Amino acid sequence: MLSAKKQADIINERAEKYFIPNIRARYQINIVNDRFDKCYNFFFLKGKPNNFTRSLPLRTLQGEEYDIEHLEAIYRELKKQTNFTIKFICFNGQRWHSNDREIG
Repeated sequence: MLSAKKQADIINERAEKYFIPNIRARYQINIVNDRFDKCYNFFFLKGKPNNFTRSLPLRTLQGEEYDIEHLEAIYRELKKQTNFTIKFICFNGQRWHSNDREIG
């Protein structure tokens, strides 16, 4: 299992590859909890007015990496490295272990 910092570096590097500065464009990273396949998926969303929004896969964490504490560490590292909006999807009712706050 890679460290949280290394995972965040990989995700940020891939997101930066898709980032093209544009006025009025929207960019964000979505973290999706796939409870059926027991994995976390990271997607980069980019959209311009009057165009379709594109969702580009960045990374999947599965197996032993499917751990909420590991995800929290990756999230914190990612927040340090990027200014993109980060949204959580399908984390209904789940809470961070460190501060008991609801995710999302």
